Amino acid sequence: MRNYSILRTKENEALRRVVLTGKTIDLGGHKGSDYFMLLNTDQPVEVANYDDIQVGTHKTPSMADHIFDLEKPFPLPSSAYENVLCINVME
Repeated sequence: MRNYSILRTKENEALRRVVLTGKTIDLGGHKGSDYFMLLNTDQPVEVANYDDIQVGTHKTPSMADHIFDLEKPFPLPSSAYENVLCINVME
């Protein structure tokens, strides 16, 4: 893992202790995020993101399983997931 800020280091320490059972979705996540290897899950984590690829920016496609605007009603059944992650999205 890379060297992170104190905040990110503490977040990663907390994520190592979390056990997720059942289906999990990561809102605003990225399949290439380092924290995925910290998660203790019994199923793969799905990612939902809004991939608005802009030429000339640092943004990279999230490789999301679901593409939709997180600021609008989700096109997913309300009981589809037991766990929802939203890490560093609500800045």
